[in-house]
Amino acid sequence: MLLKPPVTQDHFVMGLGPAAARRLFKQYVTYVNVETFSYCNRKCWFCANSFLDRHSANQIMEDAFLGMIVRDLAEIDFDGTVNLNGYNEPLADDIIFEHIHAVRTKVPRARISIFSSGDFLTRERLERLHEVGLNELRLSIHTGNNEDLNDAKVEKRIQHYEEKLGLDVRMQKSERGVRYKGQIDFRDMFIRLYEPNMRTLGSDMGGLIEGVETKHRRVCPCLEPAVHLTVEFDGSVVPCCRIRTDAPQHKDLAICSLRDVSSIFEAYVHPKAVAWRRSLSTFGEKQSPCATCDNALIKDTVVTRAKFHRVERMLKASA
Repeated sequence: MLLKPPVTQDHFVMGLGPAAARRLFKQYVTYVNVETFSYCNRKCWFCANSFLDRHSANQIMEDAFLGMIVRDLAEIDFDGTVNLNGYNEPLADDIIFEHIHAVRTKVPRARISIFSSGDFLTRERLERLHEVGLNELRLSIHTGNNEDLNDAKVEKRIQHYEEKLGLDVRMQKSERGVRYKGQIDFRDMFIRLYEPNMRTLGSDMGGLIEGVETKHRRVCPCLEPAVHLTVEFDGSVVPCCRIRTDAPQHKDLAICSLRDVSSIFEAYVHPKAVAWRRSLSTFGEKQSPCATCDNALIKDTVVTRAKFHRVERMLKASA
């Protein structure tokens, strides 16, 4: 049996034309992450917002950038996920309702999601999120900015959600000291609560965060630059959501700015995007900032080795 590789040779070609870029994006990209403004009210120790300024002002994504993204997704009738936040708190500014509505109106088959701390969530806002077309709301149960997982406070916060929203939280997993996972039933929205012990289960976020105990050394491939598109609030396109160009360590890692391309399809096949895919699409130790990343791990099996052996051949053929 001929094993189908997870990417195509076009992913490694420099100078792919507009029509081919559009087809490649439509075929492979399943997740578009758009940080539509900058502000976050928290400074959690396991996030770079603890030492980067996301608090003193709110910089909203230019209309032209969001307009380009929505236009291009509409052009291909995108039916994957559009997540409308990054390292910001999406419910801290009511403009998020406009952004969700814009995507829902123009890209009706998209699954629209946000991740939130829940600090600004009320029953009224939950109703409004449903009204403008949000499909998926993922809530954290973080407690203090400088705290590790605090079981008593997490359990109290779960109760607080129930009281504030007038809805029941159905716990699916409660491992004290390890993680909590729950669900809220509200109409046809997918609402999940999740809180891991970030000290033992967290990520160093591309080398930005000290204090996590994960000792992972990445050897397996990473397909995120092939299947995801991530855009920061200033229009910077980055290889994945764990890279943020407002951090000095990552400031030179952007693929491009939407200001310098005519479409998100052009950004997707930008030479720097191709270079990222070439560096991450085979088995072997990865370089910083990916060296210790444990996100979207691919199991090392005979089958996956065979698939990625074909990817290696593609790389050589496109060199």
